[in-house]
Amino acid sequence: MAPEKHPRDIQLKHRHELALELLFVNRQIYRVARLVPFQHNAFDFAKWNGTGLLYCDLFLRSLRPWQRRNVRTIILDVLAISITSPSHMQQWLDLCNELGCLEHGTSWEAESAGLKTLRLTISGRIMSGGRHTFDIDSRWVDDGLLKPTSLRLLEMTIDTERVDEGSLPKFVADVQRKLCKAEIVLKKMHRGKPSVLYLPVSSTAISCY
Repeated sequence: MAPEKHPRDIQLKHRHELALELLFVNRQIYRVARLVPFQHNAFDFAKWNGTGLLYCDLFLRSLRPWQRRNVRTIILDVLAISITSPSHMQQWLDLCNELGCLEHGTSWEAESAGLKTLRLTISGRIMSGGRHTFDIDSRWVDDGLLKPTSLRLLEMTIDTERVDEGSLPKFVADVQRKLCKAEIVLKKMHRGKPSVLYLPVSSTAISCY
């Protein structure tokens, strides 16, 4: 016959189980709370000293993988030369690859991982009215802009007067088909104020390819 357990032993067992449960709860709270600064803040990289590309890239590289994959919103100002000139484009391509190549953590983190909102302002001189720049096959788009497939909102603002607006609807429609889960908003600056040229289309009306 097994010896009868002392009440004190039973009490210690319950305390031990409670302590373990508290540790599990605290760990879960920590795992959620540590994401808040990255998921609920917009990281704004203005065109300081030419372009915001350098500072955005340095910021992302300073983060740990779990921090980087939980950055949700980036506001970025770039000079047109940064995305059109082969000798200046590499930094843009590296940044987009950094945002597109995410190491997934646990399954519940992986479901929502990645950049969700990108507000991109392009300023400076654009050659040929932008016909070669605002083309789905241009390298800054194909090897750059389309890499963050986690995007749910892409807002582009063109801050230059020398752009052929007639070529923009096709460009936006082509980007929309590639990033079919994202809403695309295109704006153009006119006398210091943005005017909307293109509003998002319902994702159910878009065929992805």
